[in-house]
Amino acid sequence: MTDSPNQLDLSTVIVSFNTRDILRRCLQEALRHTAGLRHEIIVVDNDSRDGSANMVVRDFPRAILIRNAANMMFAHASNQGMRVARGRNLLLLNSDAFVRAGTMQAMVEFLDNTAAAGAVGPKVLNPDGSLQSKGFTAPRIGLGLVRVSGLNKLLPERVKQRVFGSYFWDEDKAVMPDVLSGCCMMLKASVVREIGMFCEDFYHGGEDGELCFRARRFGHQVWYLPSSVVEHIGGASGVKLDTTITVRDSVRMWELSFGVRYGIVAEALDAIYDAQRYVVASIAGRDRVRRAQIRAKLRLDVDKIMALVGFLVQGPRRAPP
Repeated sequence: MTDSPNQLDLSTVIVSFNTRDILRRCLQEALRHTAGLRHEIIVVDNDSRDGSANMVVRDFPRAILIRNAANMMFAHASNQGMRVARGRNLLLLNSDAFVRAGTMQAMVEFLDNTAAAGAVGPKVLNPDGSLQSKGFTAPRIGLGLVRVSGLNKLLPERVKQRVFGSYFWDEDKAVMPDVLSGCCMMLKASVVREIGMFCEDFYHGGEDGELCFRARRFGHQVWYLPSSVVEHIGGASGVKLDTTITVRDSVRMWELSFGVRYGIVAEALDAIYDAQRYVVASIAGRDRVRRAQIRAKLRLDVDKIMALVGFLVQGPRRAPP
């Protein structure tokens, strides 16, 4: 990140790993919707074997390309891109995410005009147009109690939004969630210089949430902006994660956000909620696939709890799985 008299409005950083054709569309959409912005695109390729890097050189010669000799994973590669960025705003965009018209301009204008804001994210849609993300509430203890008690099902939507507005909100309302979707998140470069870039101790997931929590601890607001829209496929790179990796990243996330003891209680409430869902699904005779999904989620809840308890007993272990 550099300061200069000719500083750009926006630097878009895209991490690439074996998504050549999808990356091409991502770049096309990003370039199509940057009219009026002084803008650069930085692609960090994590040793793709499908010709992604060569495609960028051939089809997008103005893009800045960083080639890694190995898959450095998302956090490290994103930090590489941010280090060379020249924009006063930084857009972290997944290679399988496609911005809609007006999205980038709206987020830049929001950050420029909102002094307290450090980060902003759009409404994220699935390819079929359904809602994928409006930002997230961390699995807080309060949210766990609301779900376990059944209040999230019993109360009318308007009442939930009024009484539990920090947990449930209208997708068309600008709010400050705990965490933004990491597939498309814009930050002020000045804020990143102050709080630091992604924590690289995550293997694959959690670094975006931790950065949002860190921004808030430093006094910067994190906003969801529904007037900005992006379509996200999800999982296009084909990276396979086992339970060990997911649990490890979850423990690290709790350690850096609310604390491990808090995480044990929150994850226990999540496990109770999933157990309730499984009982209801079994009684209702729901299909086997649905029950299997809930059962897998419940097993993951238990694994997280055990890992968090182990963390308290044995202390942190930083070595990758």
